[in-house]
Amino acid sequence: MPQIGRHETLPGSSRSAADIGVEGASVRVDSDGSKHVTLWNGSENGSDRYSYQVDSSGNYVPGSCHYSDSMTNVMSKMGHSRW
Repeated sequence: MPQIGRHETLPGSSRSAADIGVEGASVRVDSDGSKHVTLWNGSENGSDRYSYQVDSSGNYVPGSCHYSDSMTNVMSKMGHSRW
């Protein structure tokens, strides 16, 4: 997946990876225009991960976030809800 800079605004958000204290981010654009965003600490393929979906209009898809226990704080920093 293409990586985005730590200071670039994350899709579906007004914040950057640096703003929320994660080391990296990548975005996959799906055929319908929606996006799958993955945030991580350590390495892109490591276990400290947080991911979510953004619809083709750029809105966070409620309930789409998945994360490791070590990244639960990211959900509140992003303003996402579990449901």
